[in-house]
Amino acid sequence: MTKYVHCVFVRHNEDGHAFLFSVDSLEQLKSGATVLCETIHGETTGTCMSNSFMVSESTLESIAAGVGAYLPLKSVVGTVTERYVRQKEVERFDGLPF
Repeated sequence: MTKYVHCVFVRHNEDGHAFLFSVDSLEQLKSGATVLCETIHGETTGTCMSNSFMVSESTLESIAAGVGAYLPLKSVVGTVTERYVRQKEVERFDGLPF
């Protein structure tokens, strides 16, 4: 049986490279959305450069090889709300209060 992964490309700064992240399968992210991502540097905000999309694991391996992503992908952990900008508040996908 083919297994699928929900993904999105995210850029962390205006000059930077877009990185590939996994997304909870119940979330639908749109291009331009501000999100909070797990990175090797901790949780970091970024901007979605694409709508989130589903791909098979075999297709993901090809995409990752083409863009230089490491598997398993790091995750998008939540969307950044307007209150986050003022109060560092995030609407997390896992329901945790921080």
